[in-house]
Amino acid sequence: MKFEVNKRTLFGKKTKKLRKQRKLPGIVYGKHLDENIDVQFDKHNFLQVFDKVGQTSPVELKVDGDEYLVMIHDYEVDPVSDALVHVDFRAIKEDEKIVAAVPVEITGTSVVEKQKLWKVEVVRDTISLEGLPGTLPNQIQVDVSGIEKLSDVIFIKDIQVADNLEKVDDGDLPVVTAVEVQEELDEEEDTLPEDEIEAEGEELEEGEEVEEETDEDEETTE
Repeated sequence: MKFEVNKRTLFGKKTKKLRKQRKLPGIVYGKHLDENIDVQFDKHNFLQVFDKVGQTSPVELKVDGDEYLVMIHDYEVDPVSDALVHVDFRAIKEDEKIVAAVPVEITGTSVVEKQKLWKVEVVRDTISLEGLPGTLPNQIQVDVSGIEKLSDVIFIKDIQVADNLEKVDDGDLPVVTAVEVQEELDEEEDTLPEDEIEAEGEELEEGEEVEEETDEDEETTE
């Protein structure tokens, strides 16, 4: 997968202008790079790439003509709006092993769920694997159909991976277990009044507009 970006030209408070243009700031770093590279890129294009590669597959990153093999290592999300605000790309080498947190995907239906006695709970939603770039899976499937009673647990050591991969986490760490189903709360305690729900919805819809107006006021003041 290829992704083209540009070296970043706006910093500090001016970064807000990037986001108004539907662009995101990011950084490329790695132990074999001479220095970190600040970049900027189209948000929509990035989301298309991220949807396909996640954080486990390599990306051929083109930065103003220079090419780097990278992984999408981390990203920052605004705690209020839940919007993506920054991305970290980690430069790697094709012949060097890397470690990545691979998401767990639950498959099958356990006996305890069929009987509606208990429910299956994911204790650990990722498992760290080591391998060469391009060999790491996007997901690890965990079959829960063998969970038959409350004491049943699936540990990391129980999960099979390809021979060319190595599990980094402690094998005795639990991944999935069965837990008791808690009684549902009374509707009056668990449900917000309709007028509060509508008000919250309006706040979420107006959040981005308010933020943009605030940004413009700050820039005018400066």
